[in-house]
Amino acid sequence: MAKISKNTANASEQELIETAEARGRKLGWLISQVFLNDEEKQAMLVLAEKMSSEQLDQLIGVLEQKYLQAQTKPVDDAYQASMRQAQSDYIKQQSRLNQGTLNKLKDLEQQINK
Repeated sequence: MAKISKNTANASEQELIETAEARGRKLGWLISQVFLNDEEKQAMLVLAEKMSSEQLDQLIGVLEQKYLQAQTKPVDDAYQASMRQAQSDYIKQQSRLNQGTLNKLKDLEQQINK
């Protein structure tokens, strides 16, 4: 079972139990969402049992990040594709404008040289 940190020494036993239960539920849910197969999930649970309170908090933080990254990946991918398309369109438009400007300058030069 996880070790209780020195920071929790002043908390009542009931508060410690409630905190541990809430952390356990959160950790269990995150593990069920982040890891793909049962073997990985079981390994994480076994590892979590040997962690200190601080280590559990760090693990929960890492798993929360992984979960959020996985949840926002489709939106992030769509945004990146949109940005790539906008950049490509901008480059094409800039090229067309540059070519148009060069053509006008050539026409102007020809008119001057007449």
